[in-house]
Order: sequence, then structure tokens, then C-alpha cells
Amino acid sequence: MTLGLYVVIFVMKLAVYVVSGVMALLAEALHTLSDIFIAGFLLIAAFYSRRAADRVHMFGYGRAQNVAALVAATLFISFTSFELYREAAAPAASSTGRRLRPAAAGASLFMLLLALSFRLVASPALSRRGHAPRGAV
Repeated sequence: MTLGLYVVIFVMKLAVYVVSGVMALLAEALHTLSDIFIAGFLLIAAFYSRRAADRVHMFGYGRAQNVAALVAATLFISFTSFELYREAAAPAASSTGRRLRPAAAGASLFMLLLALSFRLVASPALSRRGHAPRGAV
């Protein structure tokens, strides 16, 4: 029901933006669209977590919601930090009123460090992949 309400609110905000042309409404509509994607992703995880236990997951799939929430939060923080980095790297407006573009090498270095940090965090889970379970722990 909440996902449906998000869609209705998104359509309303977008319609008011089209009529009024106020950019703040477009920003709010896009923010609502991101909420729709996150809510949909978490709803899929909720359905997935209800699966019964099987040979691989002896205690069921109940932790899928926790993993989905962690993924959603990590993506949100990553995108936010990237935008903050871009703003911080951009010099102040010049005398002509134009902003200078940040160095491409700085953005590439940031993305490389971000990818390496994801790999580092995921390494314990990836190293256990394919090994036979050794009990409940």
C-alpha cells in the first residue's frame, strides 16, 4: 500500500512541476522516485526472506531483509559522498560566474578507492563462498 501511495505522490509532484515549472517540485519528484526504488527493493527482500529453510540456508532466509537494508544504506551513502566530493573538489565560481570542473583524476581516484573499500568489506563473505557449512555458526 505504501509503495502505491509513493507512486501516486510521485505522479502528483511531477504533474504540478509540469504545470508550474518550479524546479523544487522536480527535485521532490525525483526524491520520491528514489524512495519508490528503495521501497520496492526492500519489499522484494521481504518476500524473499519468507522462503523456507533449505539445505544451503538451514535457518531460512530471514536475514535477507538485513542484507537488503545494508545494501540500500551503502548505496545511499556512496552516492551522497560522491556528490559531496564533487562539490568540495569544484573551485569557487570564477569572476565570469562559471564554475570550474574538478579534475578527472580526482574523481577517478575516488571511484577506485570506493570500489576497493567495497571489495575489502565483502572479502570475508566472498572467501567463504563455495565452502561446505560447518554447523550452525
